[in-house]
Amino acid sequence: MKKTLSLILCIVTLFCTLAFSSPSASAAASNSNGVMVFSKKQDGSKYLSKNFQVKEFACKDGSDEILIDPELVVILQNIRDHFGKAVIINSAYRSPAYNKKIGGATNSNHTKGMAADIRISGVSPKEIAAYAESIGVRGIGLYETSSDGYFVHVDTRANKSYWYGQGQKYRSTFGGSFNKNPYKEDVLFNITNCPTVIKKGSAFTVTGSVVATSALNSASCVIINAQGSVVQRVSINTMGKFAEINLSFKNLPVGEYTVRIDVDGGICTKWTRNFYVEGASSNVTVTCNMPTSIKVKKSCNITGSIKVSSGIIASTKACIINKSGNVVQSVSYTPYKSSSLNIAKCALNYNLKFAQLSTGTYTLRITATDNKGNITIWSQQFTVK
Repeated sequence: MKKTLSLILCIVTLFCTLAFSSPSASAAASNSNGVMVFSKKQDGSKYLSKNFQVKEFACKDGSDEILIDPELVVILQNIRDHFGKAVIINSAYRSPAYNKKIGGATNSNHTKGMAADIRISGVSPKEIAAYAESIGVRGIGLYETSSDGYFVHVDTRANKSYWYGQGQKYRSTFGGSFNKNPYKEDVLFNITNCPTVIKKGSAFTVTGSVVATSALNSASCVIINAQGSVVQRVSINTMGKFAEINLSFKNLPVGEYTVRIDVDGGICTKWTRNFYVEGASSNVTVTCNMPTSIKVKKSCNITGSIKVSSGIIASTKACIINKSGNVVQSVSYTPYKSSSLNIAKCALNYNLKFAQLSTGTYTLRITATDNKGNITIWSQQFTVK
């Protein structure tokens, strides 16, 4: 009888623990409207896109819960990219209590995580409103007087509604041309970790998030080898318009690969990045010299050598990679049965067109493989000014 009673008490205790555990202790979730629910304490530093963190959308009353519509993030990132300046969020999510306290509209989109009041230093509110209209934002409020304050309200309501100032005077346009296929990017990838070189036997880890303007039907991540075959695939859990990425791939042989993230939210789109698995062998040596700064529209020579201590060089490749991690130039060269190569006197130097690069930061990467499959990678960052 005592054992039975103890068992019942254990079951009741477990049930209570599960039933009344705080929701803020779990990962971000999606509500019935596809709006994400975050914890400021746990998720505040997370990036939803390349320029916006969760904490920027927090309620001004200091409460922990933050509601964010992923479509709102896409709108703000499009505005940020267009003007090339920081978008300052005056007010985004408001708890119902705080919204009532400051006299916000009843049933305000701010309380649903679907609205943000924004400003940009050096850009007039009218310019922001006109651009928001041009990309198809459905809810826009323009405030540009000293009594109203200088900001623009944007939201993700279902039907078009524009207004001017606190008087809520309706306007049909702010000067933009409404586009029914609205945003330049309706799916944003924010990959916070994706290495370009790993050692054989190490785990290849991809982390970050995806936000979209409509519900994501599916998402997956694949690893593709140099022959174009998928060698590993992992499904990604989607939560309405949002997907959090935290994936690890192991036991990849030495070689060149592509990681690709595919999402389907009505419009299929993908994100890709090349990477290498480098062998532990020191059989292949790459030495290279190039300036760390070159002038725009000016050519540049690279010098150095590639040597194999045992065997021959099977292949070499030189890539120029931009700051976003994308390959902008690529040259391959296979010497004929040689154990050494003078970089200055081969295609790796002749066929790279440094004079075609625009100003910015780049990385030159040289990859060499011997006939046993050992790979060595050399890289150096440089700027074009």
